[in-house]
Amino acid sequence: METFAIYLAGKIQKGHEEPNETFWGDQEIAEIQSCFAPVNVQLLNPIEAPGDVVKDPEGALGRDLMQVFVSDCVFVDARDRRGLGVGIEMCVAKLLAKPVVTLAPKESHYNRSSATVSGHECLDYIHPFVFGFSDKIAHTISEAVDWMKEKHEHIKGKEVIFDSMKYYGKNYFLQDPTFFKFIEENPLLKQRFELVLGQKLETSV
Repeated sequence: METFAIYLAGKIQKGHEEPNETFWGDQEIAEIQSCFAPVNVQLLNPIEAPGDVVKDPEGALGRDLMQVFVSDCVFVDARDRRGLGVGIEMCVAKLLAKPVVTLAPKESHYNRSSATVSGHECLDYIHPFVFGFSDKIAHTISEAVDWMKEKHEHIKGKEVIFDSMKYYGKNYFLQDPTFFKFIEENPLLKQRFELVLGQKLETSV
């Protein structure tokens, strides 16, 4: 029987935190398995790490990253605000060219009709890292699984990191006076910037 391995990136409850209902819980796991049937699905879940691993930071890091590495896909629970680890796991997945599917329903924390960011009103707002590091943003588990079951010719890889920097450099850098000033004043920063952009910048340096 065909087997599909999914790394479940999401919230891990810590004792000092308030309860949060949006976890990869029994209901969500049952729905994933049901949507995949008759395909056998292996759910690699960081919450199932043995106690000795959890107590060892390097061991916990290694387990999570190893599971991202061996998985067929990373499934991110972004229904609510998430922590540092989830974003890192998404970035590592792109460095490995692993598919990333993010569960972020409309009007959830990272996917909103409008949001005020740094004092600016943004319409149809999707968090930049969710936008950049996701191959699919799904509103439901069934939508996410349908996408995973399909064959996709292009999966984002590490190029998304450099492509986004180039996009900013070509479209917005000249409208960013603070950053422009730093680049103009610092030849080393300018050299690094030009290396990514692939062309010389017109500044006074």
